[in-house]
Amino acid sequence: MSRPLELAGKRFGRLIAIECVGINRVGLRLWRCQCDCGNEKTAAGRDLRRGHTVSCGCVHATQLGIMLTKHGHAKAKSETSEYRSWRAMRERCLNRNNKKFKDYGARGIKVCARWDNFEDFLADMGPKPTPKHTI
Repeated sequence: MSRPLELAGKRFGRLIAIECVGINRVGLRLWRCQCDCGNEKTAAGRDLRRGHTVSCGCVHATQLGIMLTKHGHAKAKSETSEYRSWRAMRERCLNRNNKKFKDYGARGIKVCARWDNFEDFLADMGPKPTPKHTI
């Protein structure tokens, strides 16, 4: 049997391995790691070496945040008025469970395919001139 690799002090993405803290149920050595963001993470040495674990989870959270706010109008809990209008328009026309569907989607009112993408809707309509405007 080969000698286990010493990972203490080595960097894996945003993680630095601190110490071996045991073995998991499948026989892999577990390492306590310090992330650049300040959090600690326990990870299997194999996952660290293969690049499967590169942070405490902060990388994923950062990337997810970027993906979900590509246009900047739908940030968590601070959607812009234009984004809310676009979303409500689509709900009225596409969602049978929406209370206004009977007045829009059920009557055949549709949203053009181009407006399935918020950026295209905003490019065509532009920002609302005043807060009193709806779409």
